[in-house]
Amino acid sequence: MATLKAPHDGYTVIMFSNGTAISSSLLKLPYDPIKDFVPVSTMAAYLDELLLTTPKGPLNSVADILAQAKKRQLIFGTVNPGSTQNLSALLFKSTTGLNATVVPFKTTSQVIAALIRGDVDVAFETYAAVKGFIDAGKIRPIATSGTKRSSWLPKVPTVLESGVHYDVTGWNAIFAPAGVPAEAVNVLNQQLNAVLSLPEVRQRFQAVGIEARGSTPAAVEARLQSDTKKWAAVVKQAGIPQQ
Repeated sequence: MATLKAPHDGYTVIMFSNGTAISSSLLKLPYDPIKDFVPVSTMAAYLDELLLTTPKGPLNSVADILAQAKKRQLIFGTVNPGSTQNLSALLFKSTTGLNATVVPFKTTSQVIAALIRGDVDVAFETYAAVKGFIDAGKIRPIATSGTKRSSWLPKVPTVLESGVHYDVTGWNAIFAPAGVPAEAVNVLNQQLNAVLSLPEVRQRFQAVGIEARGSTPAAVEARLQSDTKKWAAVVKQAGIPQQ
């Protein structure tokens, strides 16, 4: 709300994400992300979810997950209910029609510990959150949720490559309060895109599994609207009450 109360001159902005699109369905927000703000540009685009298993486990691909689910109920581990990770698992379950239960944990460390112990079959998490575990060989990514392979995990296929129509892509973007002059929005957009194209900036982002990428305001608006509708459907199907 502080952003809305500040002068609408382009000097006070806010960062939204795919979590904002999710929150619109989960929480009674005191503002409307679409009506009360105008998009400027993405900053981090895009953050895929990873489907993770253990190195010595029987699940080495999405095909293995689909086949195993025909034999028994699978358990998916994620962080908190309503998180992108949690809803990603629920979306994967509903898209594939799998016999699976999604179990939420409080922290990523708890999710990974449960995966390593064998308490869950598959974990859903971002690369940045589990990079250390992957590098140490404790867990293994078998698929990514984006529309193309991640540059930091080029050998890991997407879920789409397995023939499952499933796409979950996280993002961060800068928004300004509605009413900010169009000229100010254009200047912010140009400057953000210039900074995000710098090699050293892109390298810093990529080091933690994030792709730095600017965009047009129209692209950000379209993404927020489409993700808001997408996750609203997932939340409704999962029966998660609005708080």
